[in-house]
Amino acid sequence: MHNQTVFVEGYEIQKEGLNAYIAKVFGWTFLGILVTALTSIFFIAGAASNNPAFVNFILVSQPIALIAAILTIIFLFIVRNKISTMNPTVAKVVYMGYAMAIGVSFSMLPVFFELAMIGAAFLITSATFGIMAIYGLVTKKDLTSMGSILAAALIGLIIAMIVNMFIGNGMLDFVISVAGVFIFLGLTAWDAQNIKSNYARSTGPNGEATIASQNLAILSALGLYLNFINLFRFILAILYRRD
Repeated sequence: MHNQTVFVEGYEIQKEGLNAYIAKVFGWTFLGILVTALTSIFFIAGAASNNPAFVNFILVSQPIALIAAILTIIFLFIVRNKISTMNPTVAKVVYMGYAMAIGVSFSMLPVFFELAMIGAAFLITSATFGIMAIYGLVTKKDLTSMGSILAAALIGLIIAMIVNMFIGNGMLDFVISVAGVFIFLGLTAWDAQNIKSNYARSTGPNGEATIASQNLAILSALGLYLNFINLFRFILAILYRRD
């Protein structure tokens, strides 16, 4: 029985190979989220039981959370241009190391938010992220044009976040959070659709995996991971304001 083939951007590729690649990308995405969660739980438990001074440090260092959010967004721009040429093992180590670093930054969340609110934000994020990722994979609509629009919106969002660090306007903070949710929902659908394009352009002539395709799988996972992390941050900020 011959494998079915599909056409993506004019490339004829094996459907079985594409499905395996998509599963690989989402597998790495969820692994990154899991590493972040476990790292955060580890440091929260450690701070609570062995090092109360850590909590006091966080209480006087609230700007760290916002700075970390900005750096998280900027990180994607930097790594996107580098990871495709990395050794696949190095790319995976960089990704996992970054997921752990985000977990460390998230360990301060219980100081500012109730656990029930954090849990609610995580569930909402998981549901909306999943819906948009599935939409990006199955839609027949070409989302390519969304990329430049979302990139421009993301730059504007970063600028607004930096400005609001100094003026501390509550209403602007709410607008930033709502805009951030819509931007990263759009990026989730856009990145999910690009998984197919990346696979089609990077595989060998017979559909075999190459260094480029392996690294692009990590890059795609990183993009989806960062979308999830930033969605979570902005949704949590909205829930906190409404509380």
